[in-house]
Amino acid sequence: MKKSFSIFGIIAMIIFIATSCDPREETKKPTASFSYLPASGIEPGDVVTFTNTSTDFQNSEWNFGDGNVSVGESPTHKYEESGQYEVSLIVENKGLKDQTSQTVYVESSVIACFTVSPNPAMVGEELFFTNCSEGADSYEWDINSDGKIDSHDEIPKEFYFTVEGKFNVTLKAISGESSDEEVHELVVVPAEDEVTACFTMSPNPAAVDEDVYFTNCSEGADSYEWYQIGYDDIISTDKDPILYFPAAGTFEMKLIAKSGSSTDEVINQIVIEGGGSTGTDPADYWGVDWGDAIYFNNFDGTNSSGEWFEDSGDYWEAYIDISSGYYTMIDNSTASDLYGRYYYTNAADLPSGNWELETSMRNTIDNGIYGSGLMFGLDPDVGNNRFKFKNDQYYVNVYGNASGWTSTSDGYFEDWNKLTVRNYEGVYYFFLNEVFIYSEDAQDYGNKFGFSIDQNTHVDVDAIGVWPIISSSKSNTQVVSKEKKDRAKSRINTPRKPNTGKAGNNSMNTKLLK
Repeated sequence: MKKSFSIFGIIAMIIFIATSCDPREETKKPTASFSYLPASGIEPGDVVTFTNTSTDFQNSEWNFGDGNVSVGESPTHKYEESGQYEVSLIVENKGLKDQTSQTVYVESSVIACFTVSPNPAMVGEELFFTNCSEGADSYEWDINSDGKIDSHDEIPKEFYFTVEGKFNVTLKAISGESSDEEVHELVVVPAEDEVTACFTMSPNPAAVDEDVYFTNCSEGADSYEWYQIGYDDIISTDKDPILYFPAAGTFEMKLIAKSGSSTDEVINQIVIEGGGSTGTDPADYWGVDWGDAIYFNNFDGTNSSGEWFEDSGDYWEAYIDISSGYYTMIDNSTASDLYGRYYYTNAADLPSGNWELETSMRNTIDNGIYGSGLMFGLDPDVGNNRFKFKNDQYYVNVYGNASGWTSTSDGYFEDWNKLTVRNYEGVYYFFLNEVFIYSEDAQDYGNKFGFSIDQNTHVDVDAIGVWPIISSSKSNTQVVSKEKKDRAKSRINTPRKPNTGKAGNNSMNTKLLK
């Protein structure tokens, strides 16, 4: 029997064979995704682990956003600096690709923090900063918004604005490669009280030692500082001071007028005519300055160091008369071997450095052969260094070197006389009534002071004081306030009071050496 096939069957068979023999299969497109740990709190140097969670991929390509790449499936990475990094992942499967990205935040280990006050601030007003940054070891401040570093200090000082406006104050806190910034806006407003400095001087020109009156015509100020150009110290803070110049020349005076944080200054010239010292001369009575008194006694019963005591002996007596206000020492002896009694006080010692001793004294009777007077630089066991009076003569003896009796034009010493002994840089300088008379090299001998009462002599002491000398390398052309000048000239007063009698005994703070 003969077999036959339908045409439709043949076609179906051909299609079946063709489709069952095609070797190609369909390729799937990959899907990119990833995660990373730690997910937050990442700091420079921390290890970040990236996990590839993509599907249907064969290859991976990472870009960490800081210039570094990787082809690992799940790599790790370290960021060296803080910041925001866009991390991208590209996955591939037989030519088919997919991409995804995430932002990784790397926090700084440095935290910038500061305050500035006052805010608002006035023009010319000083700014005060605090630095509350953490983890930083260096700083960069841009205070006036110009993009330039104004200070590297941890806390800037002495900054102020000369113009009004708004300014962004920026602090960059740094530690190694890590840094952080903070910005605050500062508002600067006009000064409330505008100060204008102004003054005149009269007379101008003036003479040496002449009082010069300064007239202050400043506006808006409530405090003042007066300077002489070339000197750092303040001459006066008075509104209208009275000053004088101890030397001739042309000098510049500066006034700084202030009100709160607002200041202004002005400089004017003055011409001083005439003579005057051109340098610090210890032989000039006004050649040096002195400090506060180390010891002062004017025998009025009010001295904190106590009054000298009253006592008497076979040939001498010494007493204080409070009612008359001066101290009297008398030696009634006429024997030639009883001269040279030394009466000194231990109320205060002479300074170890430069010093000045000043007293006002007189002799009201004939001073006899040897005279009497002041002791200084005294060694109690020796008794030397004397300035003695006898009639109309004086005698200086320094460590055995005597000037001899010298006549004075001031008359008899029964009048009050101001005697000054200046120990300056190893030399004694002697002034009688503010006139230089003698100098002598000194030695480190003693540190007491007192009086010599030789035979048949009488000494009244109105006041005595000791001052430390303030040495200066500058010339004494510096202007001086009238108040200081007057105070200096009146350190020792010389009243003319009668001796009306003796006072009662006080506790002993003096000693007689025979």
